[in-house]
Amino acid sequence: MLIYEELHQDQRGTLQEIEQFLGIPAFDYPQAILEQRFTESVKHKMPGFFPTLVREDVMRICDELTSEGYHIPDRWMTPAPVEA
Repeated sequence: MLIYEELHQDQRGTLQEIEQFLGIPAFDYPQAILEQRFTESVKHKMPGFFPTLVREDVMRICDELTSEGYHIPDRWMTPAPVEA
């Protein structure tokens, strides 16, 4: 499992780990490609009700991942600020 935030903290290191795991030769990825964000979408304000609505599910999922031995980023455990 890869955590998106951690991938972007050390892109080259993470890519090297993936290459080693897959048993494929290392590749020197161009920096311009590493800087692109293909999965980002338009930013929207979080509705005020949303954190309360999903909190139980998020906590359950975090507990399940932790029980499987994964480290949950601290940022996931801190409520996101809600914009007015």
